[in-house]
Amino acid sequence: MTAIADLDHNILLGDPLPPGVTLPIVNAATYYHGIMIADVAGVATKVTAASGLKICGYCDAMKFVADTTKVGLDSVSIRFGIFGYAISGTDPVTVSDQRRIVYAEGDNIIARTSAGGTLSPAGILERVVGARAYVNVGYFGGDSASVAATASFGGDVANTAALQAVPAVDRFNGQKRLKLDTDDVWTFDSGSAAAASDWVIVPDAGTGRWLRKHITLIDLSATTTAHGAGLIGIEDVATIFTATTVEGALAETKALVDAGMTVLKKTVTVGHADLTDADGSQAINIGTALPNNARIVGVDMRALTAFSGGTASAVTVDVGTSGDVDALIDGADVFAAAVDGGPATMPAGIRPNKMFASGGQLIATFAADDDVADLSAGSVIIDVLYTVLA
Repeated sequence: MTAIADLDHNILLGDPLPPGVTLPIVNAATYYHGIMIADVAGVATKVTAASGLKICGYCDAMKFVADTTKVGLDSVSIRFGIFGYAISGTDPVTVSDQRRIVYAEGDNIIARTSAGGTLSPAGILERVVGARAYVNVGYFGGDSASVAATASFGGDVANTAALQAVPAVDRFNGQKRLKLDTDDVWTFDSGSAAAASDWVIVPDAGTGRWLRKHITLIDLSATTTAHGAGLIGIEDVATIFTATTVEGALAETKALVDAGMTVLKKTVTVGHADLTDADGSQAINIGTALPNNARIVGVDMRALTAFSGGTASAVTVDVGTSGDVDALIDGADVFAAAVDGGPATMPAGIRPNKMFASGGQLIATFAADDDVADLSAGSVIIDVLYTVLA
């Protein structure tokens, strides 16, 4: 053991002299100023590289050798507070570890981790200056685990596997660790048994869970389930939606649109043989009656074979209802040769997108300048597309 030299360089400049206690010495050994002391059942012992120690402070006396004939009678003055120690050569602390738990690799050496649970927490790293680690050591209210509980952050971890591998002795309820691959903070909940998910990481050993409680830009830009719009809440004072997120509200909106905008069809095929009236016009029903609140989307006439026969020189079709026979189509020409499978002209009626609040039976009215029964050729399919509004 080499004595820690130069007290002025060990205690941080400007800090007041910290409080302390005096404990009897349990082992005959050489004590140097500044070495870490552990409290074992009310007596002092030099810290070793071991787990389970309650490190109570640093030696405030100058170098002395405990009298081997008076073990338990000699005592040592112990201070609580910040003191500078050597940095481990195999597990060094760095500036990024400041305000996090560090561990005693001996009575005057500080390591970054517990080496798999084999070292005791020395205290909280306050500063790294050159080759020295300044650690706040002293009574933190209980056993060695209580030292950890005073520091909100543990060391950074590289990825999920590294976070899972943090041993039970190095984690405590409320501890936070930064996961570097995703740049997000995880908080340990010792009482949680939640299933693994994007928000929960299960340790490799022991109980408790690492929980992620903060949303990142990666989450907001993702398109996977429970990310993106699924994380953004909505203000819905009028309680229009059951959902509380943008994603849920969009799903409800789509369902409403789908329910209100399903396009339905009424259709009829009319051939010359279906026209039997011995006069100049005849009405043909187009499917069954429309339901209430049906709004017309459009009318099409297709698969047209021009009508002809007798002395007819003109044949037209109106589409509407009995109360307004040409509301939708007013005089489609089905006598002239078909153009692209439909009438050469098909003028819209006065209300081509009429809403039928009380429903109604659609009809196609065929008119000719001869008896329609005299027509000997022609056929057409008439489609009326509509939707039902809520």
